[in-house]
Amino acid sequence: MSYEIKAEIKILRRIICDEDFFYKIPDYQRPYSWDGEHVSALIDDLINAFSTSKEESYFCGSLVIIGDGQSERYDVIDGQQRLTTFIILSCVLRDFFQDKYEERAKDWITTSIQDKYQKDKDKQKPRLLTSTDNQNMFLNTVINGIDKSKDKDKDKNRYFTNALIMKDLLDRNIQDKDEFNSFVEWIFTKVVLTKIICPNQEAAIQIFNVLNDRGMQLTSVDIVKSTLMQKINEEDRKVFISNWTKINTKLEEYDLSFQNLLQTYFYFSNHSNQKSSLHKELLNSFNEMGDSLQIIHELGEFAKSYIKVLTSEDKYIYGLNYLRHQVYWTSILTTAQFKDVHFYDKLKEILLSYYYQNWISGGTTTRIKQTSFSIIEEIKNENPKIEKIQSLIEDNLNKYNTKDSYKESLGSNDIYNKNWCKPLLFLLEYFSTDTSNQNFFEISNKELQVEHILPQEPKDGDWTDFSAEDRKTYTHCWGNLTLLSGRKNLQASNKPFEVKKETYKNRDKVATSFELTRKIFENTEWTKEVIDKREKDLIKKLNEILKL
Repeated sequence: MSYEIKAEIKILRRIICDEDFFYKIPDYQRPYSWDGEHVSALIDDLINAFSTSKEESYFCGSLVIIGDGQSERYDVIDGQQRLTTFIILSCVLRDFFQDKYEERAKDWITTSIQDKYQKDKDKQKPRLLTSTDNQNMFLNTVINGIDKSKDKDKDKNRYFTNALIMKDLLDRNIQDKDEFNSFVEWIFTKVVLTKIICPNQEAAIQIFNVLNDRGMQLTSVDIVKSTLMQKINEEDRKVFISNWTKINTKLEEYDLSFQNLLQTYFYFSNHSNQKSSLHKELLNSFNEMGDSLQIIHELGEFAKSYIKVLTSEDKYIYGLNYLRHQVYWTSILTTAQFKDVHFYDKLKEILLSYYYQNWISGGTTTRIKQTSFSIIEEIKNENPKIEKIQSLIEDNLNKYNTKDSYKESLGSNDIYNKNWCKPLLFLLEYFSTDTSNQNFFEISNKELQVEHILPQEPKDGDWTDFSAEDRKTYTHCWGNLTLLSGRKNLQASNKPFEVKKETYKNRDKVATSFELTRKIFENTEWTKEVIDKREKDLIKKLNEILKL
C-alpha cells in the first residue's frame, strides 16, 4: 500500500498535544544539539513576537516525520531541535511557573509532556522519545521533573542546561500573572509549524533536504546509516547499531571523522570521482554487496585499517598529513592495509615523494587524482605489483614535467613564503634521526615557528656583512631558515648571531629540541658562504627523502 505525503500548517498544540501523535528520534539522528545561544534566541523571539504582534501567527519551521498512522510513534526526520526544545519548555512551565497560568494552559502543558490519560505516573507515555543513548538522561533530568538544586550538574547535559536558561529568561521578562498566562496560551495557539507526514524514509529525506534551511542537515553518515537500517528487521538492527556504534566510538577516540571514513571507503570501492552526493554513490555500491550486516562488518574491518594508517607513529605518515588533499593518500594506504599488501612500507615512501613533488611544483589536484585512483585499482588486483604503481607515478610526473618544476621551486630564494616551507622543515627534522617514535608536529601549532637566522629586519650596526641586495637573496632561502618554539623565536628576534646561538638554548644551556637547529651551533659565524653550504646540504637531504 502506498501513502501520499501530507503537509499541513499546524499550531503547536495540534502537534505536541494531539493524542494521535507521539514521536521518537531515530538512533541514526544526531543527539539534541541546541545550546544556550539557540535556546535564548528562540525564547527572545517568542517573547518579542508575543509583545508586538500577538494576534499574528509565529512560524517556527517544519516538522518532517515518517509514519502511516498504524505505528505507535512517528520518526522525526527534521525538526528534532525545535520539537525537543518546546517539550523542554513545557517541563519548565510545569515545574517553575504553576501559579502563573490557568487550567486550560495547564492541560496543554501536561499533555505535551506525557499522555495524561495514563493515570499511573510511572507508566505514562512520554510525548517524545529521544535516541536510545540519551532517553534516560532526558527522562530523569527534564521529563520526570527538573530539580534546580542540581544546578551544579547543569553542564552534564543540554536538556537540563537549556531548561534553566529558559526559566531565567521567563523570570526576567514576564512577571505579570495574566500576561504570563496569555503568553503560554499564545505559544500553544499561535506558534505554527509545517507538519509533513511522509510514507517512507526516502520521501522524508527528500523533503528534509529541501526544507531544512535553518537547522543542521542530515549528513551522508546519517543517511547511509538510516537507509541501511531500514533494509533489515528489528532484531538485526540491534546488531547493526551495535557495530556502527563501535566504529564511531573508535573513530572518536582518535578524533577521526566518520564522514571521512566513508569518503575513503568510497574511493576504495569505486576508485573514481563522485558523480553525485556521497551517500547516493555509497548506497549504489552497497546494493551490490548483500545485506546491511555484511556491509557493516566490512566497513568495520575497513575502519580498523583506516585508523591504523592515520594513527601510526611514522615519519612518512606525519609528512603525508601536511598535504592539502589527504583523501587520496589516505584511500591508497588504507586500501593497502586492508588488502595486506607486502609492499606497504615502500608504498608510503613513493607516495610521499609523488605528492610532495606535485605540491612543490605547483601541481593541482587534477594532476594526481586519476593516477591515485589507478593506484587503488592496482592494489585491489589479485596480484598487485609495486613496480606497476611506480610506473603509473613516473608516467604522471613525466606528463606534467613535474620533476623539473619541483627542482626549480625547491631552489628558490623565497622559500619562507611558500605554503610547503614549514612542512618541509618538519620533514627534514623527522628524517634527521633514526628514531621511529617521534612526536608529530602540528602545522597549526603557533609555538612551532620558522626562524630566520639572518633576521628579516636587522638592527642598525648588526649583520653588516650582508648588503641590502644580499638580504634579498639570503633572508628567505633554505640555508637561512630553521625551526624554533614560539618563545625562543621571540627572544632571538633580530639579534646578532652570537646572541641568537645562546637564545636558541634554554636556561640550562641545553640545546633546543630540534636537531635541525642544534646543527647551527657548529658554526662560529653566519655568513653568505655558510648559508650557501647549508642550503646545498638541506636540498640534498630533501632530494634523498623525496626521490622516487
